[in-house]
Amino acid sequence: MTFYRDRADGPIHAVEFAVIDNGETVAEVKPIHLKDVPQAKLRSHIKNVLGILNAQFGSDLNVSQSRQPPSLCPICLQEQKT
Repeated sequence: MTFYRDRADGPIHAVEFAVIDNGETVAEVKPIHLKDVPQAKLRSHIKNVLGILNAQFGSDLNVSQSRQPPSLCPICLQEQKT
């Protein structure tokens, strides 16, 4: 789970999920922007995505969090290309 934000305690710009096995990405969930998204909706989204990934890859799925700056947000980068 990758959060795009400037600071660990700052607002979350976007979130995306990837399943990585032995350094290889085996599944990705499309990132979403989180501007004006309430915390409850974010928590619900995370719970839903993790539930789907656990069903697909097994309940022993290790969830780790990382943080990237909003300037690396894949949604924004894609929009810049067009």
